[in-house]
Amino acid sequence: MAKVRFVLACLAAVAFAVNASAKELQPIGNPVKVMPEKAMQVQFNADGTVTPLSDWYYFNGNNGGGTGTAASSLNLFDSFQNDGNDCITGAAPDGGTDCGLPGGGYRWFFGVSYCNMFTVGSFSATSTTAGDRLEAGWYWYCSGSGTEECFVAVFTGTPFDDTCNAAYTLGAGVVLGFGPLTCNGGGYFYTDVCLCDFGLALDMFTDTYASIGGVLAQAFDGQNLTLATCGQFMLWGADGGNGGTDLAGSHGDISYDDDNPVDGTHTPIDECYSTAFGICPDPIHFMVGVGTCGGPACDAVVTKVKPKKGPPCTVVVVKGTDATFGDTFDVTLSTGATKSATANDRGKWKAKFTGQNIANGGSVTASACGSSKTGTCS
Repeated sequence: MAKVRFVLACLAAVAFAVNASAKELQPIGNPVKVMPEKAMQVQFNADGTVTPLSDWYYFNGNNGGGTGTAASSLNLFDSFQNDGNDCITGAAPDGGTDCGLPGGGYRWFFGVSYCNMFTVGSFSATSTTAGDRLEAGWYWYCSGSGTEECFVAVFTGTPFDDTCNAAYTLGAGVVLGFGPLTCNGGGYFYTDVCLCDFGLALDMFTDTYASIGGVLAQAFDGQNLTLATCGQFMLWGADGGNGGTDLAGSHGDISYDDDNPVDGTHTPIDECYSTAFGICPDPIHFMVGVGTCGGPACDAVVTKVKPKKGPPCTVVVVKGTDATFGDTFDVTLSTGATKSATANDRGKWKAKFTGQNIANGGSVTASACGSSKTGTCS
């Protein structure tokens, strides 16, 4: 069973040709929505293993999040293109008719039995805001019949190597566990996940270009992703070439595809391809979109105000909660002092004010995002 890993090598030529006998680019419709049962934050390691950065979080429906800010609601990077719904509702693939395809949900792929379970492409996000909404689309051939356990992993990192040396970098990412999915169902699967429900996120980069990789696996033991029997990510594009819609972010035309041979590694030259096929959109990219859940601009709650070091109290510590990991906002005291606070991965935050002068028995009120609480110096 193959282990996902990448290698570094010193080869410089660029393999632009596509082997038509192995890859027959064609459109397919019938997108079917599937939702993960669980999600985990992980770190991609240089040897191809992953290190868990969180426990499994289990979904009970999709019970959080909101809309993004771009027209597609994937406002950081978008080679998915959805119908504009938020991630609570779940947004379906759309825009295929922009490219003259038979329906909005049509996408490109390389035929039902093409196998490429590990792909890495370039991307440049609209900002470095962490992405806590994720959409992806993939064809699940697996064994050709029956079902197979499905894990979908997406990683980001920087830099991206466009010289076919496979010297890109993947860092933190998420693994989604879907349970058994039907093989070769006549369409493709897609998902729309509110990672913000659990404080999970993908790092975003505005480099030209950073790396984004996808893995389709049949098993995950907490360290190794075992590649699926057969599958591939669907293909779309962010840059709107040849009549397509210009979506959030951008990407180049180089893709590393683990197909020659399928072994969990990317061989320089032999598995480096151009995706500038002259079709719509052009170039294409594996079908993935990252955005922000949106919702309230600030949803922090002040839970404790503690004047200290007195009386008179010269220090005030303010603590609180926040539903969204990474949210940054201002905390203000009734004395006029202001500090910036950021929610951690447990949905908590703290601000410490020094140089205060709160008399014995005197009170001070702290406010953040419309929430306030008062503490007394004693």
